[in-house]
Amino acid sequence: MKLFSIIILFVFSSINAFATETTGVISTIQPINSLVSAVIGNTGKTISIIPAEQSPHDFKLKPSDVKVLQNGNIIFYVSNHLESSVTKVFKNLPKNIKLINLMKESGINHLAIRDNAAWERHDHHGDDHDDHDKHGKKHDDHDDHDKHGKKHDDHDDHDKHGKKHDDHDDHDKHGKKHDDHDDHEKEDDVHIWLSPDNAIKIVQKVNKVLSLYFPENSQIYNDNTTKFIDKIRNLKMELIKELSPIKNKPYIVFHDAYQYFEKTFELNAVGSIALEGDIASSPKQISFIKDKIIKSKASCVFQEPQFDSKLVKIVLEGTNAKTGTLDPHGVNITGNKDFYLQLLKNMAKSLKECLG
Repeated sequence: MKLFSIIILFVFSSINAFATETTGVISTIQPINSLVSAVIGNTGKTISIIPAEQSPHDFKLKPSDVKVLQNGNIIFYVSNHLESSVTKVFKNLPKNIKLINLMKESGINHLAIRDNAAWERHDHHGDDHDDHDKHGKKHDDHDDHDKHGKKHDDHDDHDKHGKKHDDHDDHDKHGKKHDDHDDHEKEDDVHIWLSPDNAIKIVQKVNKVLSLYFPENSQIYNDNTTKFIDKIRNLKMELIKELSPIKNKPYIVFHDAYQYFEKTFELNAVGSIALEGDIASSPKQISFIKDKIIKSKASCVFQEPQFDSKLVKIVLEGTNAKTGTLDPHGVNITGNKDFYLQLLKNMAKSLKECLG
């Protein structure tokens, strides 16, 4: 038995010893970077461009950031809309860099942006975005993009397309062919990583892309992917139980970033102070939300570490609501190991502490 254990240990040590170093893998935001890192494991290190304490909505690229992007091999990002300051430089990057727009990937669940500062529960617990009748033809076949035919099939598989796409779906040469995609992204909630099911799809996508680029490591990536997906699924079931006692309690968030999390765990957010993180709230909107807090008997208003809490204090005046903190980017999480899992745990903990 001891000899068998030694042999197994030797085999796994040998696999890692002969692994190719995973280099030049970049993610725009920390939550995505953590998912990528889970797949890469010990074969290399990943780079995240936007610090967790900064909102990607208003992040400004520095020359040093551009240099990092220029030296990359693969860049994973959420959408042209979320990280616009980063994606606008993609057209000037070397053509051999693979750009992976996760919002466009098949299997990612999309939810439409809620179009006012207050929402009723049924607005975000219905069918998936692609099936919404109200979006009609605007979003038909959004995930598969059939209307674009073979020209845009599988962005990550561009190797088989040769120079036709140069691994850049966002380059200017595609012109209007991508305008519709960008319009869809503006209509969709971009915070896709806050759905555990979406996170699983992202991890699977990362595994596929990395295995094509570093085939020598494919077995390691596959093993890491399987293990991490199991962790996500187990945590999802744990949090469903933990959050069940508070799922009917109304609350207000700073901006509409959490509906993927809300839908997964059947939570009852009833409004947001700001429609989007980079849009200032008007006096009318603030008044509207204050009225919503009172009428819905919302017991908590959540601020975010990426934004000034001044608006939260204004909204709380004259109400009995408490204040809490929800962080969609993981400001206080150190290290990359299981970062994503801790992000979800922290959000669940904040909700329980303020609403419990």
